[in-house]
Amino acid sequence: MSDGVNFMQFPPWDQMNFSSDCKVWGSWLGVVLTPNPSSPGDSIGPAFTTSIELFTAALPLNATIPNNTTLREYHSQILDWYIFNSYAQPASVTYGPWNLTSEFFTNALLYPVLNCTTEYCQAMAMQGNPDLIGIGVFISYIIEAALSTTFLAAFTAWHIRQSLRSRMGEGPSSTHPGAKSDAHAIHVGSKRVSLAQRTIDSFRGSLNSFLSSTMLISTAMLCASLYLCVSGMGNQAVLPDTSDLPYHTSAIYDMLLSFRASFFSVLPVLLLYSLTTPGMGSQGGLTKDGLQVWMRRIVLIVIWILSIVLTFLSPRGNPDYNDRQNDTAYDPCNVRGGPVYWQSAEEFKAIILVAPAVWMFITAFLATGFGIPVVANSRWIRGSRPLWRFGVAWAICGTMWAILFCFFALRSKILHNAGSSDSENAWSFGQVLALVTWVPTVTEFCYIFIWESHETHLPPGVNGQGQHLAIPASHWYSVVELDPYLIAHESASEGLYQEAGHMTATTLRPINPEEQSTPHVYHDSGGGLPRTPWQQWRE
Repeated sequence: MSDGVNFMQFPPWDQMNFSSDCKVWGSWLGVVLTPNPSSPGDSIGPAFTTSIELFTAALPLNATIPNNTTLREYHSQILDWYIFNSYAQPASVTYGPWNLTSEFFTNALLYPVLNCTTEYCQAMAMQGNPDLIGIGVFISYIIEAALSTTFLAAFTAWHIRQSLRSRMGEGPSSTHPGAKSDAHAIHVGSKRVSLAQRTIDSFRGSLNSFLSSTMLISTAMLCASLYLCVSGMGNQAVLPDTSDLPYHTSAIYDMLLSFRASFFSVLPVLLLYSLTTPGMGSQGGLTKDGLQVWMRRIVLIVIWILSIVLTFLSPRGNPDYNDRQNDTAYDPCNVRGGPVYWQSAEEFKAIILVAPAVWMFITAFLATGFGIPVVANSRWIRGSRPLWRFGVAWAICGTMWAILFCFFALRSKILHNAGSSDSENAWSFGQVLALVTWVPTVTEFCYIFIWESHETHLPPGVNGQGQHLAIPASHWYSVVELDPYLIAHESASEGLYQEAGHMTATTLRPINPEEQSTPHVYHDSGGGLPRTPWQQWRE
């Protein structure tokens, strides 16, 4: 059969159809490709049973067992045929796990790949890494994105409300000391705060812990992704016949998934950081709050550096990195993107270098005016600060959800191709553990909202019974609408203007002792988002 002389009892190649039963062919290929547990760089190879099934399924419908041939002899002839076609090349010639004849390669392997694509992909079993896109981990991504969006929506609504109140001349509405004649003020000790005020206090009170958690997780994911990348680069240095096989593993997708997961984890950090003010408080940069702000800035720089390193090294960790310029290389089961993936990996290098630098430049200019008092005090600069912060935050939010959607689409394709061999939808200890990642943030929010008794997480002047208490005036600064960007910049803290009946002070002055006996009313800020109530307006 193979050469017209051997195996004359079998039909010729042109009468054999190895695609007639794709399920049988897929089972045979899956067994052939199964990695050897004792030698991960090798495959177990064909099994007698599946090889015989492959041959019999490919026979013409009218084919019969030759006369005077027992079943054992018939199966022995099939195995002889299989061995002849599978190991026909010299021992010095190696084609991966096979040394196939051209007829066998074309008829038993190439044509069925084109006709039985689904079974071929399931046999290849190119899986996703459960640690990156497992069911529990993916739900954790959704929870993180939903929480970040909720915080952004709450802070945006609060800022819009305060801006509208300021434009209407009603003045701000709690936490800030203001005029006693304000009809909309919440008087000291009068009543419990409203539901809306309690809600925004809960968001402001839990923002710091949420931001710290996202920073920690993002840094950890970037480091883990770099480890995967270095491991993949190590495999590239090993000879192809001894390196880990790209099938029946997650190696082919590890770099893409780890890079997307790491990039996704950075976006909530930037979003939440946009909701905090860059001011360090009026007592200078060496206070507790000042050190916290600088620590976060250092973490942001570390995250940026890790992201740059990962962007440049990630493509090199792919098992097929050396074939990236081979336009003829095609695998219907590889949903990574082919040439588009390699091209986008190169283009993203410029984005990761330029975009954060532009963001830091514009933010620094709006915050400080680069030390020029006229620029820092200009109305255009002051009005652009909240627009820039919220605009960037909403742009990040849209990008975050877009990446999450692409993540979901990629995960679905991987699951479809890998079939039952993929463990991404299996619940394990790690997947369950991933679900509780954001429980502390939700718990803190609920704790503040329900009991208002977390002493360090409540707005000033509010006790555990929800009552607004009188705070000594010596502990406060006379500020009606304080731009948090100007707190740490004395050069920009000059002047006082009044516009549309709404007074804005940019000079911090302690209240005179004579004013301590005067009752005070506390208001929310009319402009700029405080970092948190107890940080912005502490003594």
